[in-house]
Amino acid sequence: MKRFLSIFAAFLLILSSEIPAVSMTLHDFMEDYVRAADKYRKKSGDPSILIQMIKVVPNLALPEQKERWGEIVNQALSDQKPEASCATCHKEFKKTYKKEFRKREVEIPEELSLLLKKI
Repeated sequence: MKRFLSIFAAFLLILSSEIPAVSMTLHDFMEDYVRAADKYRKKSGDPSILIQMIKVVPNLALPEQKERWGEIVNQALSDQKPEASCATCHKEFKKTYKKEFRKREVEIPEELSLLLKKI
């Protein structure tokens, strides 16, 4: 019984531990993750991985832009066109972001890396 409890406790500890994040620039995330997910969507017709990638994007925004990025993503998802969020966001923010924050590192959740391995 003691052995079972110690194994169970170890299992719970593993489940409760945070999945580490990957650090990279937003541009690298878009190139490595979002673009790959969009290619997969076009090839397979399955937008689920792209949707999961797009949902993370507002969390990568600067604090003052987070709300608007969220609105853009939510609108694209409600229209069932996740790829539309890219064009809208780029139109509004790309020039400023590129000029001022190009080298800013953002934390990408590790679960997105696992999703990327599926495609």
